[in-house]
Amino acid sequence: MFQLGPYEYSSKEALKARLKSYLDSASDGPITNLVAIEKLQYLLLFHPRASEKIGAGVASFVIARNERGLGKGFKLIRVDGTEERFSYKVCLDGQTPTNRSRATEALRFAVRPQLMAFRRSLTLPVACALTGEVIAKHADLHIDHAIPFWRLVQTFCLGEGVNLAALKTVGSGEHLTLQDEAIVLRFQRFHQEHAHLQPTGKRANLEKGGGYEGRFSLSLRPPPA
Repeated sequence: MFQLGPYEYSSKEALKARLKSYLDSASDGPITNLVAIEKLQYLLLFHPRASEKIGAGVASFVIARNERGLGKGFKLIRVDGTEERFSYKVCLDGQTPTNRSRATEALRFAVRPQLMAFRRSLTLPVACALTGEVIAKHADLHIDHAIPFWRLVQTFCLGEGVNLAALKTVGSGEHLTLQDEAIVLRFQRFHQEHAHLQPTGKRANLEKGGGYEGRFSLSLRPPPA
């Protein structure tokens, strides 16, 4: 399995094929699907020059015709209005995860106890926040961020003056954490205050990128909550 933030895909090569298919079939112009934007944010973190590409911060993504040759590609619009193209192949073929991608994952693991506590606080049955369908079994219950996690991280970093690319991590896998424990504690407090967690059904969460927030052909599967 290939991990892209909280989403899993069968392999890196399969993800490349689906990205190519998406670019070939999608319309030119701004990408407005929130799930697609979240996945592109995570994809961009893998770019070997992520800090240079992201610059002052990413405001939006666009599908644009290649300036040379046939086909289309991804372009980002920064918060200062400047633009930059980036290749999904370069992102996925990077030799090692970037500091940004590792730091983002470390922050995600840091707030996992909050997601688990929210899950325990729910009394079944509950309504799925995406579809309204009734969730009656714990096996069908997933926990989702109503505000995308990458946006929470971006807002935290901007507000706290934190350079995500400069943060050092220790450990690996689910034991990955930031070396700076003070930032971990600050983010945990920020997440507790600003994150809006919501219950979703297993099927709805698995299909979140496909039907509930607009069609997006990357069927990446989130791991069980």
